[in-house]
Amino acid sequence: MGGLGGNGGTGGTGELNGGNGGNGAKGGDAFGGAIYHQGTSLFVTNCTFSGNTVVGGSGGNGGTNGTGAVDGLGGTPAAGGAAWGAGIYNVYNTNGSQSVQVLSSTFSGNAARAGSGGSGIGKSQNGNGITGANGGNCFGGAICALGALLNVTNCTLFTNTASGGTGGGGGAGSANAGNGGNGGSGSGGGIYSTTGIVWVVSSTIASGAAIGGTGGAAGSTGAGGTQGSTGAAHGGGIANGSGTFNLQNSILSTNRLGLNANGTIVNVAHNLSTDTTPTGSSWTSSQKSYPLLAPLANNGGPTKTMALLYTTNPAYAQIPASDGFPTNDQRGLPRPGLGKTQADIGAYEVSPPSITGPPQYQHPINGGSVVFSIGVNGDSPLSYQWRFNGTNIPGATKSTYSVASVTNGNVGPYSVRVTNTFGTNFSLSTNVLFAPSIISPPTNQTAQAGDTVSFGAAWAGDLSGVTNWWIGTNITGATGITNGSSLNPLTINIYTNAFTLPNVQLSNAGPYSFIVGNNFGAVTSSFALTIQAPLQIISAPTNVAVAEGSDATFRVVATGSGLTYQWQANGVPTGVTQSSYTRPQVMPSDAGNYTVTVGSPNGNATRSANLTVVVRPGLTNQPSSPTSTQGQSVTFYAYAIGAYVTNSTSGVPGTTNAPLSYQWQHNGTNVAGATSSAVTLTNVGPADAGGYSVFLSNLAGSTSNLVALLTVAVPPAIATPPHSVTVVQGQNTNFSVTAIGAYTPSGPVAGTADFPLSYQWKYYGTNVPAATAAVLSITNAQRANVGPYSVQITNLLGATNSAPATLTIVSPPIIFNRTTNVLTLIVFTASNLTYTLQDNTDITSSSWNTVATQNSPTNAFWTNTFYFTNPPTRFFRIMTP
Repeated sequence: MGGLGGNGGTGGTGELNGGNGGNGAKGGDAFGGAIYHQGTSLFVTNCTFSGNTVVGGSGGNGGTNGTGAVDGLGGTPAAGGAAWGAGIYNVYNTNGSQSVQVLSSTFSGNAARAGSGGSGIGKSQNGNGITGANGGNCFGGAICALGALLNVTNCTLFTNTASGGTGGGGGAGSANAGNGGNGGSGSGGGIYSTTGIVWVVSSTIASGAAIGGTGGAAGSTGAGGTQGSTGAAHGGGIANGSGTFNLQNSILSTNRLGLNANGTIVNVAHNLSTDTTPTGSSWTSSQKSYPLLAPLANNGGPTKTMALLYTTNPAYAQIPASDGFPTNDQRGLPRPGLGKTQADIGAYEVSPPSITGPPQYQHPINGGSVVFSIGVNGDSPLSYQWRFNGTNIPGATKSTYSVASVTNGNVGPYSVRVTNTFGTNFSLSTNVLFAPSIISPPTNQTAQAGDTVSFGAAWAGDLSGVTNWWIGTNITGATGITNGSSLNPLTINIYTNAFTLPNVQLSNAGPYSFIVGNNFGAVTSSFALTIQAPLQIISAPTNVAVAEGSDATFRVVATGSGLTYQWQANGVPTGVTQSSYTRPQVMPSDAGNYTVTVGSPNGNATRSANLTVVVRPGLTNQPSSPTSTQGQSVTFYAYAIGAYVTNSTSGVPGTTNAPLSYQWQHNGTNVAGATSSAVTLTNVGPADAGGYSVFLSNLAGSTSNLVALLTVAVPPAIATPPHSVTVVQGQNTNFSVTAIGAYTPSGPVAGTADFPLSYQWKYYGTNVPAATAAVLSITNAQRANVGPYSVQITNLLGATNSAPATLTIVSPPIIFNRTTNVLTLIVFTASNLTYTLQDNTDITSSSWNTVATQNSPTNAFWTNTFYFTNPPTRFFRIMTP
């Protein structure tokens, strides 16, 4: 589309003179709605150009004049843009060496429209309205070629238009109205050429139009003013400028406005025109007639065409071979048509029916269907008549004919007659020959070893080239026809075959095939011979041990014919009929006996196996904790359940295929060699006391159980003997002893309920009455209590005596002599103590002075004498550890 021309601007207003309006701009030209070509040669073939447009731009309006004491002038409007070639536009090279070839193509409904002229808006200085601009000119509704060599062969051009632009309207005037602009011309609704050389050969150009543009209206106000004239219409079909336009073997038919042609058209030979517009000395009245054309349609070939109607058509069979014509028409069909010596005028060659694909021999099976078809070239409408044995078949008038079920009644020669407006043709006859079909196949058979087995089959088809045989175990000689009907190529023949196997054995069992073939194919029927073999158990089910919650599977492997299976669980049918049985997620209640009965025509066999359900091991009882004496033997027992072998509530520790493992532990440490359900400790001693547990494991898991606590009683032993003590006369004191009489899991203790300890304190070896506890208490100790003390400890296993511990009594210090300046202190001492004498003038002081020290005195008393001069009050104290 060409660009729109700009409108002129409005002139400015002045106090004296108004400004002039601006001029409008010309509309842009438009070239080539589908193809624009310039340069090298262009070649187009088997193409369709439909509905393409090329539109020139509208011219701009003149600007309105400005006002003032003296008004300005209105602007001049501009012409509309031209439109060139809605389908193809070609512009020549400057050297003129270019060529355009368009072959076997169709151009339909393409439109070239020139732009409208601009309108006069303002007025001239004398008050007259401005004249409107002319509409643009239009060239070539389908093809426009400028200066090139154009060759159009075997093409159809239909309803293409070239329209000139509308003239612009005149401006309104205060004096005279402006005139309207003239409409643009339309040239060559189909083809327009100028300055070049054109050849249009064997083509059809119909129903095109060249339309002149409408003249613009006069100004709306003012006197006078005229409407612009309508543009010229030059050649609704073809138009030639100043070049050479050659037309040969072509049709110009009922092109509308502008009629068929404009300019000089050279009538090379054999052209038809429905009007007298083609000019030139070579045109005669006989060539100005009406060829009868069908509408544009799909008539075969890659593009649409317009068929010729009837043999009385003036375009039919007019061109002798001596005058020359293309070897094919636009569809690609040969010229001249079948049975013709002269070719038709235009792009379309009329064709009587020609059979390109005759009916083929059919090879159905007996009772099968056949479909005959035929390939035909020729003008529509085509009619068909199928024939059987030379006689028309009622209702068989389509391009195909079928027989749903072929029998002897419809075997024979078939042919077809094809007819159109321009002739009739007959196909060659074809016959139905039968491929083999097995109508009674061999059947599967079952036999016992030693039986005689016979197989039979029946088949139909042509015997020619037949081979038929049995395949299974390479059977020799089984290839003959036992019985057959008479051989007739036009009938269906039925044949039978039989085959016998005597004294069959297991080696004869297997698949067999009966194959029959002829020249038209082969068919196979497969069947089987089954020899019943005796039942034999190859592999019986085996005992299974699985963890609780797991799946347990039993399997049996057997050979024989017609085997069946029935599984039972603890005597209850399971409904499982396969060679294997899986018990899902077993529980202890699933343990027990599982049997399978394998059945066959020759007898039954039953096999069984046991299911052991292994559970996480645990103890069934907890024995009491014993006390043993040193040197004796002790046995611990673990009563455990780790598996179920029947569907009862009673479990067992383990089985051969699901053993229970034991590991005894003492205080968490494995006892070496203690890996059975009981452990015996011999010659027990204190080190054997403690906790005993057993770690149990099997394929279901493991657990650790505390079984018992062992206490070992021993003869009494003194752990802490009594110690000697020294006390001040009159004070309380005691002797104590710590003894061991047993070892427990918690450590050594004084005794147990079964083995208690007894105590007897002694003074100088003589029992102290009522002194039978671990502690001997002495109150208000006096010198009469001084001496050795010991204790005897006994239990059921023996006795022991402690070493003597001595009680020592000391007296408080006394003042033996005191004068004014002399002080004598006497301290009664014990030989096993250290004494420190201290003094201080302040009895409350925390810091005392050491006066003298006596270590382990040998005398029973310690004397200290002090001399003073005017002594203050003084305090003394004796310190012992």
